[in-house]
Amino acid sequence: MEYRLFSRIWCLVVVLALVGCAAREKSASQPAKPAKQPHSLREFNEHVMKYAKLRQRLASKLPKLPDKATAEQMAAHRKALGDLIRKERDDAKQGDIFETDSGLLLVRTVQQHLDGPEGAEMKAAIRDQAPRTVPLRVNDTYPDNAPKSLMPPGLLLQLPQLPKDVEYRFVDRHLILLDVEAGLIVDYTRDVLH
Repeated sequence: MEYRLFSRIWCLVVVLALVGCAAREKSASQPAKPAKQPHSLREFNEHVMKYAKLRQRLASKLPKLPDKATAEQMAAHRKALGDLIRKERDDAKQGDIFETDSGLLLVRTVQQHLDGPEGAEMKAAIRDQAPRTVPLRVNDTYPDNAPKSLMPPGLLLQLPQLPKDVEYRFVDRHLILLDVEAGLIVDYTRDVLH
């Protein structure tokens, strides 16, 4: 009798152990759910897409550049597009995009990535390329002769993809959104690099 009771208890222990192992294997094979963030980047994307639609609408009002446009024609087109955007966004101010809740989340993402294991190397590369003397004002023209910093590819992979002709760039320690075709500073936020 005792032997049967002991055998049953032992079988029960083995079965429970196997069930526990199977449950652990199943949970290990499923990817972990990402932690919920306090704010999504949806709002940031909406602001950027709103700008992209505005610039697309305004660009469609301009005559198309010829296939083999001269430097003068390209400069005139750029200036005309910039003037239209400035007029339409005359109330735009610094932080309209970057200093929203989701814009601040994006900035934190950049800072965390730059503080990570490869951050020192990325910061050094950014500092080598980023111009130091470009005045920062929303809707101002980014100087043609000023260098444009490249964003490290690893960092770009962490950020929302931008529409064509809008790019992330650094000026000194500050992160900007640059409209490349119009040559305009769309928005900026200060002291992202520390």
